[in-house]
Amino acid sequence: MTTKEYIKLHRKDDVYKLALGKAPEGVDLQHALQQIAAYQTIEKKIPSWAECDDLVFPPKLSLEQSSSELTAQYKAQLIKEFMGGDGFTHIDLTGGMGIDCYFIAQNANASHYVEQNADLCHIAQHNFTHLNPNIRVHNTTAEEFLNQITDNRVQSTDNNPSFLIYLDPARRGNHGEKLVSISDCQPDVVALLPQMFEITDKVVVKLSPMLDITRAISELEHIEHLYVISVGNECKELLLFINRNYNAETQIHAINLKSTVNGQLFSGYLSHESALSLAYAREVGRYIYEPYAAHLKSGLYKTIAETYGVEKLHQHSHLYTSMELNSEFPGRHFAVEQVVPFDKKSAKSLFKSLKQANITTRNFPLAVSELRTQYKIKEGGATYIFATTLYDNSKVLIVCSK
Repeated sequence: MTTKEYIKLHRKDDVYKLALGKAPEGVDLQHALQQIAAYQTIEKKIPSWAECDDLVFPPKLSLEQSSSELTAQYKAQLIKEFMGGDGFTHIDLTGGMGIDCYFIAQNANASHYVEQNADLCHIAQHNFTHLNPNIRVHNTTAEEFLNQITDNRVQSTDNNPSFLIYLDPARRGNHGEKLVSISDCQPDVVALLPQMFEITDKVVVKLSPMLDITRAISELEHIEHLYVISVGNECKELLLFINRNYNAETQIHAINLKSTVNGQLFSGYLSHESALSLAYAREVGRYIYEPYAAHLKSGLYKTIAETYGVEKLHQHSHLYTSMELNSEFPGRHFAVEQVVPFDKKSAKSLFKSLKQANITTRNFPLAVSELRTQYKIKEGGATYIFATTLYDNSKVLIVCSK
């Protein structure tokens, strides 16, 4: 039996149990186990790739850092719109595992995968042979690749193909620390942008959702659109669409993807957000709304209230309420059952009768873990409690059902 045959035969089996067993003669067990474990991740994260038996997968870290099929498809769709249709030339300066490159390439006439890690390049070259042989692989740094093509500048004109440069800079330092500034990431997008503009008018940058949106906008110019993308209410990435010919305010978009690329899109401008004046809710209505993670990250808190006709509980609580249900609100919706003042007697009485609840804190002095420990409340059940602060700074426990 060959190693490839062993992998295909056992790719759905328990890796730990396989590790305890003896491999057949001719099988590289260590490599097989790594590939089987990777396949099981790929099957969930990039299901279309799992259908191809001939692919080779990189180590665990590269898999964890790669995009999911859902986010990659959504990015490819946005980039196609940004480029005014298909048929452009695409350069991915930070190829990695090649997920984003592969899906963006489906709308491109030509694609270039650039990666400084030789092992990842070797894997990508092998995989693209089976997935999309038109993607050219370049084992070099982003800086070196740009230097090679800068002298042959290609402008976006009717006589030349339009170029799109995409990059996903590394977001951790040499010692694994998280970085907060774009210029601290590698490659340095801020430093490279003038050189990229010698090649193309349009650049798309993927960034960590941990980065501050206002700081990103201040560090980079010509950002036409900034997307905050979450999947299953978990914020995954920021996507910056940079257009050298765009000099107006950046439009912020937030979307929560579930099982398809057709999530509910919410858009706004930070200048409009700053100019808005809100009257906060004087009482908790019949319904409570908790925005999706992407919408919270967007910072468009007052714009959300204005757009969906709901009231904010407090400037910093980021929960909303209404008397009539707005089913279009981008987030979770709850029916309010009671509002309990957060004092010793009232809280003790409430938690004594419940025993179990799903607790969320928003602008509240205690963490969820502290509430659970103090009142001996187990997680789960059909009851939801929002521990939060109202407009007059009073602390309350809002008891809800989904």
